[in-house]
Amino acid sequence: MVAGSDVYQCSYVVPSAAAAFVVGVSHVATRGVHHVLVFRTDLSSVPMGAGAAPVDCFAGSSSPMVHMRGELYGSQALFGSLDFPADVGLPVSAGEVLLVQVHFQNATATDIDANVSVTFTLAASGISTNAGVFFFDDPFIDVPAGAFGSASMSCLVPNDITLLTAASHDHARAQSVAAYIDPPGGPPAPIPFYSALDAANPLPLQASVPVAAGSRLRFVCKYANVDGTQEYLQGLDEQNDEMCVLSGAYYPPLPPDAETCALAPEDFGTGTADCATTWSCVSACAAGTAPPADLGLSTAPDVDPCWQRCVVASCPATSTPLFALVRCVQSNCAAECASLASDACVACQAAACPSESSACTGDPPCGG
Repeated sequence: MVAGSDVYQCSYVVPSAAAAFVVGVSHVATRGVHHVLVFRTDLSSVPMGAGAAPVDCFAGSSSPMVHMRGELYGSQALFGSLDFPADVGLPVSAGEVLLVQVHFQNATATDIDANVSVTFTLAASGISTNAGVFFFDDPFIDVPAGAFGSASMSCLVPNDITLLTAASHDHARAQSVAAYIDPPGGPPAPIPFYSALDAANPLPLQASVPVAAGSRLRFVCKYANVDGTQEYLQGLDEQNDEMCVLSGAYYPPLPPDAETCALAPEDFGTGTADCATTWSCVSACAAGTAPPADLGLSTAPDVDPCWQRCVVASCPATSTPLFALVRCVQSNCAAECASLASDACVACQAAACPSESSACTGDPPCGG
């Protein structure tokens, strides 16, 4: 490893040629390895042309990180392990592809040899409880040029689960991430169960955490762009976009829409605008730019920049009435509301979505 270098390298890994269960992950690293992360992906086979040699993790649109769908394992120690509880395993299909990211960092003035070995412990049978991997990817981020910024999101946990791991993912402007377990029917939790520093320090969760049914996993990412001249919105490009992701392994499995936060996402805003103000803001966005009903969370978020700016500027509580109105309009007034500001849309909204419109109009100011 070259003196003074700081690189992220990714490798595709197929843990099993046959269907099996991952019941443990461990690694051993040498000096010069800052962290090791193992991600689940959306790949059922290694991409054509991808060789065995590691590649740059953040090589623009060709980055392997575009395939990540939740972190299974992570460590910043030179050796570590994760052992699932007895009878618990993460099912992997035959040939399923995982992604290993290694951050190599050599701050010395001399070259060093640096390497890491990752081992997957598998079971072919004997598993009574499946594990899962959740992947919460905030679709609304706006970090203005010359300023600080923040992004927020909360996701419903419909059943009792135990978190085995949790980790954040973001890009170069990130300063911190904090994640909270808000109890069902109670006030927001004041103390995070998980926190991390910048993008280079994801600091994986160190102990399992029970989460009661009806709780919400809420996380907040903070960014610094005070010296920057470019605005950063949500996206996969390490250099030109930002991300705010919370992911990890848990058991027993949740429904697929809960694993991606598509079930009942809330608390996107980090600003002060109420629902009526935010609706006026998104109504001024270009026709046909409204996000899909699931906000793209079941696949990969790709929300129009105008919508991102408007939603981030709103109060956290505005998300619930705002997107209830958006969904109602999309279901009942799709033809009339290609442009939300059109007279046809206003008329259809009033006729088809009176309760949702009233809830949005009556949304109290932040803190009200």
